[in-house]
Amino acid sequence: MSKRVADGTGALDRFELRVLLVEWGPPEDEVKRYISLFDADRDEQLSLEEFRRHFAPIWRDCFHLLETGEAGAS
Repeated sequence: MSKRVADGTGALDRFELRVLLVEWGPPEDEVKRYISLFDADRDEQLSLEEFRRHFAPIWRDCFHLLETGEAGAS
């Protein structure tokens, strides 16, 4: 994520999150939804902590699937 935070704020704004998510493949209109769901302090950005807290389970499952071919890492 650190390479994605180009403006040096330590957080992902809507544009930066959209750029990251486009690489993952979800539709662009989901960016606003992700921010509204995961932005705990309502600053319209995802801090590194907010990002990790909500996306870590997704990354864990993705890596598990890539390593084992089985879904559902726990």
